[in-house]
Amino acid sequence: MKFNKKLLAVILFGGLATSMCLVSGMEDKVQASGEKVEAYALNTDKELYKSVSKDVKLPKKVIFRDEQKNQGMLKEINYGITNFMDNKAGEYIATSLSESSEGTKFYTHRYENNDASQRITFNVIGTETNIDTMGYDTKIVRLSNGIEATYAEGDAAQVLAFNSPKDNLYYALIGEKDVGKFTTEELIGIANSIE
Repeated sequence: MKFNKKLLAVILFGGLATSMCLVSGMEDKVQASGEKVEAYALNTDKELYKSVSKDVKLPKKVIFRDEQKNQGMLKEINYGITNFMDNKAGEYIATSLSESSEGTKFYTHRYENNDASQRITFNVIGTETNIDTMGYDTKIVRLSNGIEATYAEGDAAQVLAFNSPKDNLYYALIGEKDVGKFTTEELIGIANSIE
C-alpha cells in the first residue's frame, strides 16, 4: 500500500537526550507492508505532551545561572550570575514523544542556555516510576507544593525526579553543565514552576 502524508519525523538518540524534528509541507512516499497500518500526525508540541496525559504540565521558568571567573589579587574567584529576565521556558530546542512496548508514553523537552554550555532535559512519563539512583549521591527534597522529590548528583548530570500523585505522572529534570553542576536549588526552582 502506498500513500502520501506529511511526516512527523522522530529521531531518537541514545543516552539522556532525545529530539524531534517537525517536518512541515514535506511530501514523502511510504511503502507499508502488513495487514494493518495506523498513521497519524501530531502537529504541535501541545498535542505531543497532551498525548501522554491531559494533565501534563510544563515548567514556566527555566533560568540558567552562569558561572563567572575573575582573577583577584591573590586567587581566582568564582561566582554565579543569574539573569532572571532570560527565561528559556518557551524556547525549548528539541522535543520528542516515544512509547514503550507496554504502551507507556515518554515526553521530553530540552532547553539550553545561550551558548549551549548548560542543558536541562525535562521528561514526563505517563505512569508513576521509581528512579534508579545506584552510584549517585542522593537526597530527598520537598517542592513548594509539598511533593517529595529525589535529587541525585553524578559526575555528568544532576537529576531531580518526582511522582505527581495528583495526576499519576512521573517528572524528571536532568541538568548538565560543561563547567560545574546544577545545584539542588536550581533544579527545585524549575520544578516549582511546573504548573
